Amino acid sequence: MEDYYQILRVAPNASDGAIRKAYRKLAMQYHPDKTGNSELLNSYFKKINEAYTVLSNPNTRSAFHLKYYATPAPSVNLANTAAILAECTQLLKKVQQKGDNINEEAVVLMVEKHILNINNIFILQAESDKNTIEKIHQKIIHLITKLNYKNSLQLYTIVTDRLPFQDMAITIQIQKLLQQKKQQYYWDKYKFFVALVAAISICKEIQMANLGFVGLGTMGGRVAKRLLDAGHTVTGYNRTKAKAQWLLDAGMKWADSPRTVAQASDIVFSMVTNTAALNAIALGDDGILAGLTRGKVYVEMSTAGAAAAELAPLVEQAGGRLVEAPIL
Repeated sequence: MEDYYQILRVAPNASDGAIRKAYRKLAMQYHPDKTGNSELLNSYFKKINEAYTVLSNPNTRSAFHLKYYATPAPSVNLANTAAILAECTQLLKKVQQKGDNINEEAVVLMVEKHILNINNIFILQAESDKNTIEKIHQKIIHLITKLNYKNSLQLYTIVTDRLPFQDMAITIQIQKLLQQKKQQYYWDKYKFFVALVAAISICKEIQMANLGFVGLGTMGGRVAKRLLDAGHTVTGYNRTKAKAQWLLDAGMKWADSPRTVAQASDIVFSMVTNTAALNAIALGDDGILAGLTRGKVYVEMSTAGAAAAELAPLVEQAGGRLVEAPIL
């Protein structure tokens, strides 16, 4: 059976919008009008359309998940408690093997429609094998830890409705885990706005401030754009200038190095991906620190662990002040 996600070149948990975008791109690229009479490419174009037809419909997408990811096929009834445990173990093994490339919706569906369906719940209740049920619970707890908040909550709800946990300590443990996942979920969802508020809060007392921004990726670029929209003068630098062109078109000034950004700014922000990237933009003859002078503020917003804190004494030596505002 074809893996439609691979055909569309998207992750198994791709959103509807991502699936549509991928389909449009591939359909334009491999349309027969562009590829000519190639039998191979025309066949691939048909597969692209087939994949999109299945994955763009919630019902057919769910059916595909069950058919593609189930072993054995979901239509095969499990005979006893041991078989149900074995199926749960097999599902967990698959999830562990796939690492970050888990089809989370398929995992939830497998538990809901196959492992803990009505027939199997009847078997578990009839045999009343507490030891095996506890093992099934442990496997499902491991599955919950592997999923994001939305899917782990759905899986937990299914289990508590159909095969409730008897140990209150385990229930409390899972609820704490879900609370942590919930917090992470909302942080990931709204951290851009937190970064924006932090940036604006620092600048709000300075009318039309001269600001600098180093690291104009997805999030950094959006913060820089909001600062431009607020009327501030923003000088920016990014390793790949082309990726910052949209900001230049919006009025941002370009600098040839992080040092030049710092020299041109009262407050300079940086937002890069890791410690190595932070050291590259902050240190050295062309780094941010080389452009700092007395009274300037350096706001470091990167996901770089303790690396930002290690810059504090160097910023102080230059006469500046370091503000750590990491977007974790």
